[in-house]
Amino acid sequence: MRFGLVVALCLLLGIGLGIGAAVLTSSGDSSADAPPPNSVVETGAQTGELLDTSRQNQQRLAEEFLTDWHGFRSATAVVVSSVIRTRSDGTTLEDTQVLVQDETGRLLRSFAGIEGYNGEDAVLCSSVTGDATEVEGVTCQTLDGAPTRAAALTRELDTISGLVIGDPPRYRLIQLDDDCWELVLTTQTLDAPYGDRSEFCFDATTGTMARSLKEFSNGIVETVEAESVRTVVTPEDFSSLIGG
Repeated sequence: MRFGLVVALCLLLGIGLGIGAAVLTSSGDSSADAPPPNSVVETGAQTGELLDTSRQNQQRLAEEFLTDWHGFRSATAVVVSSVIRTRSDGTTLEDTQVLVQDETGRLLRSFAGIEGYNGEDAVLCSSVTGDATEVEGVTCQTLDGAPTRAAALTRELDTISGLVIGDPPRYRLIQLDDDCWELVLTTQTLDAPYGDRSEFCFDATTGTMARSLKEFSNGIVETVEAESVRTVVTPEDFSSLIGG
C-alpha cells in the first residue's frame, strides 16, 4: 500500500501516525471573538496568570516538555484509557483506548483502529467491531516505505519543537505543575494539531500519559484518561490487539 494513501486512512481513523487528532481541526467555524491573526496569548487559559513570554523562557519550557514527551513515547507499559469525544452539539462518543509499548514495538488501539509498530513493521489495522479489547475481524496492512520507529519519534519531536519554539511560538507552553502542561494557540490558523488549547499530564513514576485534553475550534473536545498502567509487557499483549 502506498504510504500517502495510508496516511490519509490514518487521518480518517482519527489516530494518525504520530499526532492523532490533527484532523479534527480541519472543520468548523472560528469563534466570533477569536483573537486576530498573529495575536499573542499573554495569559494561561487555565491559570489566567500573566506569562513570561520571552523566547528564553519558552525555550526552557520546550526542552522540559519535549523531555516528558520523549519519556512517554519510550516508556515500557500497557495503558488502558477511557476516551470521551464531545461534539459541539453536546453528543459524545466514548471508547476504551489500549496502548502497548516497549523496546520491541508500539501499538495503539482506539475507535476500532490500530496503528503503530509491530516489531520493526509499521502497521495500520482495522476491526469489524468497535470494541478495543476484541481481536476478531482485525485486518492489518504493513506500511511499506514508512519511517522506522526511531525516525518517526525523531520526526514527531521535531514537529512539536517547531510548534512550541518561535517568536512567537504557534503554541504557548505553560507548566501547570511538575507533571502537567498547557498549550495555548497563539495565532488564528487551521494548522493547529493540538486545537485551540490542550493539556497533557504525565505520570511521574512510569512516564506514561496520565491524561490529555484537546479543545478544537469546531467545538470538539477530546479527553483521554488512563485507568490502568502495567509496566510489564509481554508478546501476548501485542497479539491480544492484532491477533496472531
